[in-house]
Amino acid sequence: MTQIIFGGIYLPQARWDKYWCHETILGEELPMISGRIVTELRGVVYEAHYEYDYLPEDIWRSICGDLRRKTPVVCSLLPDDSDELVVATMKCTELITPTFIFGLNGKALWHNVAFTLREERPHA
Repeated sequence: MTQIIFGGIYLPQARWDKYWCHETILGEELPMISGRIVTELRGVVYEAHYEYDYLPEDIWRSICGDLRRKTPVVCSLLPDDSDELVVATMKCTELITPTFIFGLNGKALWHNVAFTLREERPHA
């Protein structure tokens, strides 16, 4: 099952709680004089997190520049409330720098790839 397509690059399926995607409400909680707390709604964005034990060199090199530069990238994501991918322009908000694990057939394998994305602009 496809979980994320990052700028046209299909990423391998993450397993064992290593992927999530959901909508997050952007807003600010404000205390009222009466003691109630209200939320000033500013919009709704998708957030997604992806972890993979090791990525082949060609996939990692295709996505690492956009992740490190925090470049907006059109992605297709699998949210937790649907079986259909949604398309959104996402930016990297957190990147765990992977490490070289070993070479295989003259290609490097990168270990512990993990990043979090957030939608660039609210969609609702």
